[in-house]
Amino acid sequence: MSDKLQDNLKELVENKVISEDVALAISTYYKRNADSGSSKLFVVFGIIGAILASLGIILVFAHNWDAMSRFAKCLVSFLPLVVGQFFCGYALFRKSESAAWKESSASFLFFAIGATISLVAQTYNITGDFSGFMFTWMLLCLPLVYLMKSNIVSLLYIAGITVYGVNTNYFYNPTQFDFTYWILLLGILPHYYGLLKAETTNFRAMHNWFVPASLTICLGSISCNNPNDELLYYSYAFLCSCFYFIGKSSFFEQDRILGNGFSIIGKLGGLFMLYLGSFKFLWQDIGNEYFDFSVLTFVSAGLFLLAIALFYYILKLKALSITEIFPFSFLIIGLCYFLSKGSDILPVFICNSYLLLIGIREIQKANAVNSIARLNFGVLIIAILIFCRFFDTEMSFIIRGILFILVGVGFFGLNYYLLKNKKQDEK
Repeated sequence: MSDKLQDNLKELVENKVISEDVALAISTYYKRNADSGSSKLFVVFGIIGAILASLGIILVFAHNWDAMSRFAKCLVSFLPLVVGQFFCGYALFRKSESAAWKESSASFLFFAIGATISLVAQTYNITGDFSGFMFTWMLLCLPLVYLMKSNIVSLLYIAGITVYGVNTNYFYNPTQFDFTYWILLLGILPHYYGLLKAETTNFRAMHNWFVPASLTICLGSISCNNPNDELLYYSYAFLCSCFYFIGKSSFFEQDRILGNGFSIIGKLGGLFMLYLGSFKFLWQDIGNEYFDFSVLTFVSAGLFLLAIALFYYILKLKALSITEIFPFSFLIIGLCYFLSKGSDILPVFICNSYLLLIGIREIQKANAVNSIARLNFGVLIIAILIFCRFFDTEMSFIIRGILFILVGVGFFGLNYYLLKNKKQDEK
């Protein structure tokens, strides 16, 4: 706590503005917050230092690798692992109350495990591929998350299994679906659930982004060698709705807006799928596809049913109003699936109309709560919709220019109107 604040408190006590007990309570409060801020900063610096030290050791070994004997290489290969385990043991038994010690030592050991695996494999010419290396590395690091209760290792683990899932299902063997990523993801869910039940932290907010982002990236792997790959569009649309509903659940009611990755990814992803559905070419391709039962079919149906269940749950919690428009997007996409089998015009008309309604509704809500950010978001939805129509609609440059002018004037006018109302309310 600053000396200036101490002097001010002393002056207030002397002038009998506040009592000594109140001054002590204020002093204790600011001191506790200052200590908490310093502790968080120490955790961040400890993690960064551990990661840089790990990478530095790897570079030093790599530079002198060819000059070493096989025995020396083997000895050096296990040295980072031993050092990392020593620091983790010290943090676990001697510094169990220090988050900085546990996070930094766990981060060091995470990279040490990867370095040891690769160095031993190179020393003894053990054959293998990148997918096998990532699988072994992540599997060995999973217990570290629970043993050290390390959030940074949890984030690194999620990033690692995402890389594994992409490499295995998209690059290495794109014609055969591999369930391993999904099994590895289940391993981290108990830790994430514990974070959701605890108080709001920055690590929790980062997990709220990492988990849905990882799922979004790897969902496409289920379409590998699938005769009904057009169903992937519906799978992503339903997944985004599930994300949005999860973000509205009671687990995230205390999170900041930017800390709720489920809600943001769900809404932006859902809007993107609707914009994609507003183009005619999509429904021409989807409507002509032959239907067949496959893994993707069951996943799409499962996500649709999950979205219905979550929607009912959120409505029951009264976390959403029945007058909202965007939450029904998964039903709109489901309706478009059946309509696309008979016509490719109706789904296009429905998606365009629905996006226009969402934009208008966002502007209405912005006007009701005097939110400039929400107002601009609603205008942006309509502006992007107009911009998209330039690609599949025959319009002259004059009409296009007039439309952009109207959108610009409307954007300026609505912002001016809302700012004027805010000033009047403040008066």
